[in-house]
Amino acid sequence: MKRLVFLCIAALGSTSCVTMPPEAAKIMLHRQVSTQLDNCMKLGPVSAESGAWDLPEQAINNLRANAVKKYGDKVDSVALINVDSYLTKTVAHGLAFKCF
Repeated sequence: MKRLVFLCIAALGSTSCVTMPPEAAKIMLHRQVSTQLDNCMKLGPVSAESGAWDLPEQAINNLRANAVKKYGDKVDSVALINVDSYLTKTVAHGLAFKCF
């Protein structure tokens, strides 16, 4: 019985899906601060988190969504600085930019 419960929990955890609001889908994600951002205006830092059972990509998508919430329609790009995974959550940190 314990084995069955464990398998069910493992199956649910492995099938979690990553979601993104439509406004966040418009934000270009850079996996690092690169020379492509040299001519962009730096707006400032942004961070986001996701739950412990979510994939790290969910924290990154939340980062894009939080950039829109914080900087509005000024932001069009986000550079990912770091993703930290803890026991209870995953936290993503980045910088928001206005490039276009």
